[in-house]
Amino acid sequence: QVAVVTNQMGNQPTGLSQVSLEIGRLASKTFELGTQMEQIGSRFKLRVHELSEAARAGANVARSVTIKIDRAEMALLELEELIAEKDFHALPPTIPEPLGVRKRVTADSLVKEIEHAEVGVSELEDIVKQQDSSQYLIQKIQQALKSKKP
Repeated sequence: QVAVVTNQMGNQPTGLSQVSLEIGRLASKTFELGTQMEQIGSRFKLRVHELSEAARAGANVARSVTIKIDRAEMALLELEELIAEKDFHALPPTIPEPLGVRKRVTADSLVKEIEHAEVGVSELEDIVKQQDSSQYLIQKIQQALKSKKP
């Protein structure tokens, strides 16, 4: 109805036609912003997914390294036992602390840190999956705009 009234009034923009034009511009800008928000949300989801995959791959590598360290520790311990058995003077090994003790502590702490990071990444991924990204981002922007108004 507003468009019909403004067209009947002629080519001169009056107050009502000016308001109608501004409403049209605002609607167009709102649509553009909505599209941009959806694109940003999609890129954000993709990046979270990529980071999650990278964290999982890193955790798998760390687990593999830990297993190899454990195997090496076992081999070292067996070697120490063999050396002690073959020692003709029956002297204890000269290594004051088994080599594996320090490495095991480091490997265990590394695995715990990686598992903790995996949990954090999974939680972030779940949050992103649960929320409709465009609606969520629109709400956040509206909150930010409201908080900036004097």
